[in-house]
Amino acid sequence: MSDEGDNILAIDFDGTIIPQGSGLSRERLEKRPMAGAVNALQMLHAQRWRIVVFSCRARDEQGRAQIINWLRRYGIDNLVEEITAQKPWAKYYIDDRAIAFDNWASVLERLTDEGQETDGHI
Repeated sequence: MSDEGDNILAIDFDGTIIPQGSGLSRERLEKRPMAGAVNALQMLHAQRWRIVVFSCRARDEQGRAQIINWLRRYGIDNLVEEITAQKPWAKYYIDDRAIAFDNWASVLERLTDEGQETDGHI
């Protein structure tokens, strides 16, 4: 791994580590990690991936603290190098809402399949 971002994995918090939901309410913070998330983060950390968690919830100190406390509750805060609201430089991005880019035709097809009318314009 030679470039600065080559060993960085950027992982979205919502829908990949914690189940998707609205806000970081007390009820939501009681939710357990997504199936396989803790084991996967442990394995990736052991393989020397630098894990950066990104979430729009980290825009302010309160949201960032809630994410840190939630990670700590499940003993995985030490596996995460950084928490940010910005899209970080990384080799790979893991996000439940992403569309893997192949070409624009396949992106438009995917969005059209999802019920979005594109008529050739985005």
